[in-house]
Amino acid sequence: MKLDYEKLIDEYCLFDNDFMRKCLQERPECAELILKIILPQISGLKITEIKPEYEIDNLIRRSVYLDAYVVDEEGTLYDIEIQRTDKGANPKRARYNGSMMDIDFLKKGDDFEKLPIRYVIFISENGYKCNGKPLRQFSTHADDDGELLGDEVYAIYVNGKNDDDTELGKLMSDLNNPNPDTMNYAMLSEVVGCFKKTKKGREKIMNVTEKIYNAGLDEGKIEGKIEALLALVKDGLLTLQQAAERMGMPLEKFEKEAKNLALL
Repeated sequence: MKLDYEKLIDEYCLFDNDFMRKCLQERPECAELILKIILPQISGLKITEIKPEYEIDNLIRRSVYLDAYVVDEEGTLYDIEIQRTDKGANPKRARYNGSMMDIDFLKKGDDFEKLPIRYVIFISENGYKCNGKPLRQFSTHADDDGELLGDEVYAIYVNGKNDDDTELGKLMSDLNNPNPDTMNYAMLSEVVGCFKKTKKGREKIMNVTEKIYNAGLDEGKIEGKIEALLALVKDGLLTLQQAAERMGMPLEKFEKEAKNLALL
């Protein structure tokens, strides 16, 4: 059974990682809009650099891919992560992503004081770690009196379920919305509409979707096929049941194979 790519494109929203990355590549200023809404306390925030799907390579240890690596004009670093699963927003992932950002930034011989302020931001579709609040910010502080350590390291969890009538609630509503015509923010509506409502834009997204699905299929390897299908499950484009059907396996066997390969 082949995927209905046209239908998948219609159903894409900004909580789909690959679609969000394409939108940020097309309109980097969208990242600035997102950060200004999430961090209104940072006055005059202005982005100078953005790298969607930025890889920080580690030849000896585990490398990381950041959904969006952003730098503002004050030198503050941001990692914006779009997460549909709670597992992907694990606090230890925030810890590791942040440490790799520090390693990537600090050159040999540099003083530690040169390390900039750093934010790792998880926008969680399920509201993971938010405890029902629109947003929670975590920092390093003393257990006895709450004094901040001063390492200028922050982890922020944003509740993707929040749809209240605030700027943040409207942003989360837009991230969940597959229809550009009913979005709140014109900038997001324009870039989503560019990909969904024009032939050229739809072709670009279709190529990305096909690449995800076909990654590994050409090799004919079970691991590659399962990994490709799970990528679509993660982005909400398939259910586990549908992925199992495309592998020609019962759901139980598909899940077992995925767990054996440490993919699930």
